[in-house]
Amino acid sequence: MKPKHYFVMIDSCAVDRFAKSLFDPVMGLRDTEFKLGFTPDLKQEYENALREHVATCHEARDLIRRILSEGTVRGFFGFGGPPYSGWNEGDWIESDQVQLVSRRLNEASKNRPGKRTDLHLVALAKHDIVITANTKENHWKQAPKGEGRIIQWHELEFFLAREVNLVSALRRLL
Repeated sequence: MKPKHYFVMIDSCAVDRFAKSLFDPVMGLRDTEFKLGFTPDLKQEYENALREHVATCHEARDLIRRILSEGTVRGFFGFGGPPYSGWNEGDWIESDQVQLVSRRLNEASKNRPGKRTDLHLVALAKHDIVITANTKENHWKQAPKGEGRIIQWHELEFFLAREVNLVSALRRLL
């Protein structure tokens, strides 16, 4: 049974692609079965891109602000901070998601494992839609099977060229 709606998460590396395209994900997904979402870590990446010293184009900054304003934080049920949310918040984690969420990789700044944001997006792709422009790393191919999906930008761009809007393209890709 398909859910009544899908959360669509736009990886930080795909925001600039949307900002340069004719398709506005905030307006395009409004009042549809697709809702904008972001993980706590992705929210932090978005906020970092808004800092003055970071080279982010004006259009991408505007899009990030609108995603943060209209989107919903998505994480996993539990406590102890990101990627976990509090009581009655987030997804219940399943065994095929646990392996990705708890996977330890190279340590990055601020005592966070490297690629943690990506791994949480991959795990959430079991039920949600994740749009990324990152084709270099293999972890994008590890998404658990489910109703959701990881969509590479080049794949979405192909359908956007043939569809009238973003929602139609996403429906075709599902």
